[in-house]
Amino acid sequence: MAQPTPTLEGFRAIFRLPSLGLAEVTWRWAFGAAGWVLLALSALEYLNTLPVTSGEELFLRSRHPFLVSQALGRILDGSGERLASATIVVGLALIVLWIIASSLGRAATIPPLLDYFAVGKDGPSQTEPGSIVACSESKVWHMRSLLGLNFLRVTLVLAGLLALVSSSIIAGFVSTPSHPRPGLAFLIFVPLAVLVVLFCSSMNWFLSIASILVLRDGCNVFDSVACAVEFCLRRARAVSWSSTVFGTCHLIAFMLVSSAVVFPLAFVGILPRWAILGAIVLLTLAYFVIADFLYVGRLAAYVCILETPEDAFSVAVPSVPVSLPPLESSVDSRPAIATSTSESINPQAGTGWPPIPPSDDDILSDVPLSKPESQQG
Repeated sequence: MAQPTPTLEGFRAIFRLPSLGLAEVTWRWAFGAAGWVLLALSALEYLNTLPVTSGEELFLRSRHPFLVSQALGRILDGSGERLASATIVVGLALIVLWIIASSLGRAATIPPLLDYFAVGKDGPSQTEPGSIVACSESKVWHMRSLLGLNFLRVTLVLAGLLALVSSSIIAGFVSTPSHPRPGLAFLIFVPLAVLVVLFCSSMNWFLSIASILVLRDGCNVFDSVACAVEFCLRRARAVSWSSTVFGTCHLIAFMLVSSAVVFPLAFVGILPRWAILGAIVLLTLAYFVIADFLYVGRLAAYVCILETPEDAFSVAVPSVPVSLPPLESSVDSRPAIATSTSESINPQAGTGWPPIPPSDDDILSDVPLSKPESQQG
């Protein structure tokens, strides 16, 4: 049987099951649309609460920079508390909405992938005793575990943002107003920021794999994370290769779309603004579609690795047994030497082939030598 290739299986799953990619696009875009609508309504509601007098309105209509700035300063004076309250409420609403939407999205995309890679097996996939993913005997859908994992992902993102802010504060200690050292502060901030980003991305990666184990084996939140870490350590080569390939494809798509976005900007002043803006929006949406499909392909590659035994990824050389005839003491193993002249002349004698017929064109080596007359007497 051919050795399975998880990366190719992930790309093949994208083309064979395009509905999974569309489902990923649907829940992500639905969350994005709801988030933008919520932000727009919150901004409009906040602007409606700002008091504007006739004098401030007159300053705004004058379009003079100084008068406009003075009017805006008076309008926004004392509204910081309302802005902070609106930000907190909208942020919490978006977090709850994302947790629910992401949980429903994973529940809609991962089970079909499990069924797709389970085709050809005898019944549902069974975990062997002592398997790294044998977290639970029952295979049930735990919505609570999915919600918990997504809550951990949101908490991880917030902790990462807080860590970046803390890194900037720590780096700012070396640069004071009396002794400014912006270069040294930057050199301190960059390594700290890189460490924070690497840690958060690694943990987010483990949490994304843990959602597969929740729906595959019915693990709870912490067991699924532990199994995901152990799975990545046991299958490090296959998992890292699949992640690298899909990550490279994602980067290539981003670079291509970023280069294509510059092309409509070259027609500024020639085409209408709505046409240029529409082209940029379409290219951006196309990039999001490609990114969502690649994400589903990466999940399919992980599922393929999970559903394939570990021995299938190691190249095994089959050993072919060689049977030798038994040695017998009565049979001489040395080659037999022809004793007759006819056998030495005709090598086909005794082999079952017809003898070579005599010919008039025989050369000297083909004619048997006769004894000299002196030796015949």
